[in-house]
Amino acid sequence: MSNIRGKDTKIELTIRKKLWTRGIRYRIHCNNVPGAPDICNMSKKIVVFIDGCFWHGCPHCLKKLPDTNKIFWKKKIESNKKRRKKVLSELHDLGYTVFQFWECEIKNNPDKVVNKLIYEWKKN
Repeated sequence: MSNIRGKDTKIELTIRKKLWTRGIRYRIHCNNVPGAPDICNMSKKIVVFIDGCFWHGCPHCLKKLPDTNKIFWKKKIESNKKRRKKVLSELHDLGYTVFQFWECEIKNNPDKVVNKLIYEWKKN
């Protein structure tokens, strides 16, 4: 498990590179914003979370739990979901526009994700 990346994952880098080449500027892993979003622009109050399908329990993928230690993994994923829900609520209360993208969404159509983000960036 020590080899699992929590930051700078391949899908995260894909989105960041596409945004940067399109002229969108941002900060990464903002520790002063609840939940330390993967991408944020505090002046526009936009935050982006890019969630791994397994770790956050993607409803589209329904990835199978590992055969060993199923109770642990189920509890772990449920606590991740619960924590994310709390963070999203805090961010909405603070007036942030929050985007949450799944790993599978980005793998299937990264340009669609980037276009959504660019639209919001330009709108503000």
